[in-house]
Amino acid sequence: MVWCAFLDPDRTLFGPAVQASGVSLDRLLVLRPPRPSLAKVAVRVALSRIFSVIVVDVAAVPGATPCSKPMHRSESMDVWSRVARRLALAVEKTPTTVFLLTRSESIRSSALPVAMRVELECGEVGSLSVRIAKEKFGRVTGPRQIAWTRPSRPAASAMTES
Repeated sequence: MVWCAFLDPDRTLFGPAVQASGVSLDRLLVLRPPRPSLAKVAVRVALSRIFSVIVVDVAAVPGATPCSKPMHRSESMDVWSRVARRLALAVEKTPTTVFLLTRSESIRSSALPVAMRVELECGEVGSLSVRIAKEKFGRVTGPRQIAWTRPSRPAASAMTES
């Protein structure tokens, strides 16, 4: 059975949208550690070797509005260079995949040591630009536009009095 952990220190994950997109909530563990503890908790989750997918929301990526501006000031990503190495070692030789959600505006002295970097940008209304910016075999792609449709929210049910 596949389990996913989502580390969400800024509480930006919107459960109804996650469920509407087809994610089984009974296989999703959402952790909301305080921001100062995020790196430590992420490494501990990876070391547990319980999860097939671990998502660490480093940048407070708004789930409800994927193309909106940052919700808070950009912070330095320097500490995440060390954390990314520790996460890679923790999941080495396991089927676990770790996603670090970051923002391009974040201050960093060097690139994060990751196997793959995928960049997403809002394109025209209803589209998203996707580009593989780094891949472990050295291949890099140009941007490609993909259609972006948001899941429809269920209509509020009408309550009647008897």
